[in-house]
Amino acid sequence: MTRWHETELKLGLPNATAWERVRDRIAPSRVVRQVNHFFDGPGRPLRSARIGVRLRSSGSRVLLTVKADAGEGRDVVTRRIELEEERLPESLREALDRGLDLRDATERWRAGANADAPLLDLLDRLTRTTADGPLRTFGSFENERTIGALTLVDTEGAFEVPIELDRTTLPGNRVDYEIEVEIDPASEDPLDLARTHRALAAWLEREIGTRGFARESKLARFEAALEAGEWSRR
Repeated sequence: MTRWHETELKLGLPNATAWERVRDRIAPSRVVRQVNHFFDGPGRPLRSARIGVRLRSSGSRVLLTVKADAGEGRDVVTRRIELEEERLPESLREALDRGLDLRDATERWRAGANADAPLLDLLDRLTRTTADGPLRTFGSFENERTIGALTLVDTEGAFEVPIELDRTTLPGNRVDYEIEVEIDPASEDPLDLARTHRALAAWLEREIGTRGFARESKLARFEAALEAGEWSRR
C-alpha cells in the first residue's frame, strides 16, 4: 500500500461518439481491460457501512481495493480513503470460489495507519462488518480503460493532464463512458483539480462538442443495474 487517500475528477460522457472522439485525441495511449469483482457479507453489511471491496484483474495483475463511502452522492471531484494491495493471480479464483478473507490485510493496513483517525475508523468498521467470515462476491463488470494524456490550455498557459478514459459495461447491456483525472499523491507538483475541471470542460465543449457531467460512482451504478435486473425478472 502506497497511499490512503484518493482524489480524482470524473466527468461522464453522453455517448459512444463523444468517447471515441476523446479517445482519438489522447496521445500517447494504451488500453487495459479490467474485470471488477465486488464482495460483501450476508445482508450486505459493507454496503450499509458505505464501504466498497473490490478485486480487480487486469491481465495477470490482481489488485485488492477498499474504498470508504463508495457511491456517495454525485460530484465531479471525489475525495475518499482508498486502500490497495497487490494480490497473487491465483488469489482471485480462490476468493471467487471460497470467499475473500480480509483479516490479514486489515491488520497490515492498521499497522501502518499511525494516528490517522479517519483511516482507523474505516479499519474498525471493516473489522466489525467482516467478523463473521470471508466475504462473497455479489457480481462483476468489465471496464476498458484508455490511458494517456491531454494538453489543456487556459489563461494561465498550457499544462498536461494524465487521462483515464473508461468504457464500462454494466448488467442489462448498459454501457457508460467517462473521463477520470486522478491526483498522484507522490507528485511534487500535483494538479489543481478546479483548474483542470474548468479547462477540461472547456476543451470538451470546444473540441468534442459535448459537455461532461457529474455522475455516481461505478459501484453505485453497478448496484443500481443489478437491482434493476432483479425487478425486471419479477
